[in-house]
Amino acid sequence: MSAATLTAALMSRAAAYRSAIERIRESVGCDDNDVLAATRDLREAVELVRCLARLVDGRDVRELHAAFGAPGDFGYESEIGAALWAAYSAASATEKLALLARVVELETALRRLVAGCEAWGREEDGVPEWEPVGPSYDAARAALKGGTP
Repeated sequence: MSAATLTAALMSRAAAYRSAIERIRESVGCDDNDVLAATRDLREAVELVRCLARLVDGRDVRELHAAFGAPGDFGYESEIGAALWAAYSAASATEKLALLARVVELETALRRLVAGCEAWGREEDGVPEWEPVGPSYDAARAALKGGTP
């Protein structure tokens, strides 16, 4: 996942925000109390962005999406939007592989489950009824629950 890219983008934006604050103060003059108050508030916002950058590390894609939303919310061409897109795209491929591995594991468990059952010889609505028997059934049932027998 690309959380490091997102962290770097957030820190970069925090630096840009701080620089913008300084340019505002220089252009207006530091004697203006309204400007001083506004830039103090903006500096707090910059510090919050830096805190957010530190919190991003180690988060999975679901947590990032819950916190940040869509990359387009920031603009796909923006530094943060591009970093979110990269994080979501990289994680999506990884998550798909993990999901596929789990599907294969479940299919194997189901095959073992069926192999560990005996048909009762009657059908209800066209589906044979099965009776679970043996260690194969126990192993398959445990695998379906995500554990081992």
